[in-house]
Order: sequence, then structure tokens, then C-alpha cells
Amino acid sequence: MNKHTTDLERSKKLKELGWEKPTLFMWYPIKEGIHKINDNYLICEYGRAPQGWDFKKESYPAPIASEILEELPEEVETKSNMFYFELYKFNGVYTACYQSKKEYVGELHNPVFANDKLLKLFDVDTPANALADMWIYLKENKLI
Repeated sequence: MNKHTTDLERSKKLKELGWEKPTLFMWYPIKEGIHKINDNYLICEYGRAPQGWDFKKESYPAPIASEILEELPEEVETKSNMFYFELYKFNGVYTACYQSKKEYVGELHNPVFANDKLLKLFDVDTPANALADMWIYLKENKLI
């Protein structure tokens, strides 16, 4: 499941920055007597944690890629440019970025970006983590 959702570190950051959209999966803390994995957290479907847990306090959202994608704007406007969202996979790496359309050069699956015409680019291991990194960046920079 970890390849389909955000990792625990990113999930904690999403919650810290105010992620509000309900997600299909959540990271829950593992209580005593249960096999401990991944910093004592377990990923499972929302609402499947043992009774009595305070979901808001004791859990972190673990969105899948489509849940994050729905929260990202198609375009972001800054004082200097208009940027359009792109997500692609090349050589096993997932890339999420906002690129200025008029300044894009390169070929499909082999893009070349002019750094001053690229709002931000994330190359990571899973699509959910790439999208989460972008959402976090936009939120931290008050672009969403």
C-alpha cells in the first residue's frame, strides 16, 4: 500500500499544513502489543483503526495520487509568469512540476526546462509523494 499513498513523513506535513480532504487511507499509531512498523504507525483504510482512537489527533491522512491531484490547481500565477501543472514518469521516477507553457522546450519523455521558467519540480519514487511534495510547496509558499 505504501507505493499508492503518501509516506508517513509527507502525511504528517500534509496534516500540519491543514490538509482537509477526506482520504481513503490513514496512518494510525500502533498501540502496545501490536507488531510495530514504520515509526510505530500502520496504514489502513479510514475508520478501520480500533475503537476509541481519536482519528483527528492520532492519525495522519495518507492520500492516494488522485486525491491529491484533485486538490492541485491546473495553473498557478505569480507576479512574473503563469505556470501549468505537469505530472509524468520517466526512467522509473515520477515528476510533478509547474512549467511555463510558452518557455517549454524539449521532447515528450525528455523535457528540458529553463530554470527561471519552472515554478518547482519534484522527482520522487511514487506519484503520491511527488504530488504531495507539490501540494506542500504550494501551501508553504501561499500559492494555494
